[in-house]
Amino acid sequence: HLGSRPVVRSLPSARAMACRMHHAHAFRAELPRGLACIFWKGRGFLIVALLLVPLTIDFSAVSGPALALHPVTSCVKGTAQDIPPSLSRRATLHFAVFSPIVTVTTAVRAEPAVIIESVGNTRRLRSGLVYEVLEPGTDATGPRNGPPRKASRVWVKYTGHVDGFDGPVFDSSVFRGRRKPTRQDYAELTVDVDSGYTEGLYQALKLMKVGEKGRFVQPPRLSYSEGKIAFDGDEDAPVKRVQPNTTLYYEVQLVNIIRP
Repeated sequence: HLGSRPVVRSLPSARAMACRMHHAHAFRAELPRGLACIFWKGRGFLIVALLLVPLTIDFSAVSGPALALHPVTSCVKGTAQDIPPSLSRRATLHFAVFSPIVTVTTAVRAEPAVIIESVGNTRRLRSGLVYEVLEPGTDATGPRNGPPRKASRVWVKYTGHVDGFDGPVFDSSVFRGRRKPTRQDYAELTVDVDSGYTEGLYQALKLMKVGEKGRFVQPPRLSYSEGKIAFDGDEDAPVKRVQPNTTLYYEVQLVNIIRP
């Protein structure tokens, strides 16, 4: 009794007792399976997290047209120009095996294309690059009509020469494109990001409208590794090796901007 009022306890009904016993039995039966599920799910999340942590490799010391890594995973399929030629066989195997989770750090300095002199169709930049418009591009305005900016994704046709615009070729979008499954004659690249191209090419592209054709003279400091070391030409090009401090001559066309 509590004071003058009796405490009455109500007993659960038989149906309620049966339900409780059923749920308790089901919980005990499903507990191991539930714990195992949580464990494996947690392990799965851990594996995914580890795979998402990028394995960063710095190829800044490896330069030249053969370092055109777009996409990185294409080297697993055996595309010859997608594997840096200066890597050792062991490093190349490691690169190919782990390429699906590799993030390649680039060494493009992304110097702004500042025009200091413009005479007719010729523009001279502060960096020393001289660009000449051969055929103007579109008159339309808007981000997809150019000029492209840093990180813009573009299609570009180009041919690189030594010893003048009529000199032997060391690199070309035609050489690279015909080794692709689509066999296109243009290269798809990200401005100021992909390290398989020279800084001089990027500076010229940032002056161009879509459809424009031009040519430019690139001083050595805008070349691979700032022109301080020799680099390999494209595997299909007549020029297999370009020496340090070499002035390069490019013919270029901005085909399209697929991502402004």
